[in-house]
Amino acid sequence: MENAAGFRIAWIKRDTSTVLTMDEVRVTRNSRFSVQRSVDGLEWTLRIAGLKPRDAGIYMCQIGSTPMKSATALLEVLVAPHIQDSTEDEVTVEEGEPAELKCVAKGNPRPKYVWQRENKKELIKGKKHRMRKLLLIVV
Repeated sequence: MENAAGFRIAWIKRDTSTVLTMDEVRVTRNSRFSVQRSVDGLEWTLRIAGLKPRDAGIYMCQIGSTPMKSATALLEVLVAPHIQDSTEDEVTVEEGEPAELKCVAKGNPRPKYVWQRENKKELIKGKKHRMRKLLLIVV
């Protein structure tokens, strides 16, 4: 936030209405949050150490003027794709019976994933496939 000299400044996480800082003082118990003021006192920067997915959201800087003025910023936290849960390495099913293979991939943005056979051919949803080995690729 710029041009805030002479007024009280607060940083707030809007979705939870949590006051994070007031002037140069951290109000929240969470020590990952801090505020930095420029030498001339005109610019205030909120810093968040060790970002986590739960930190995503809208942050608001309020100036205690009359009328009150504010600016908002949307923070999106990108998370690399990872497999949270999946089918065991080997599934044995009698011929003609259905097989169910499970994979839950998480991340932000949401990962896209496809099942492939050992020959790298993509499995098509709703189509029957004969297989010996599967490979899951998360992209």
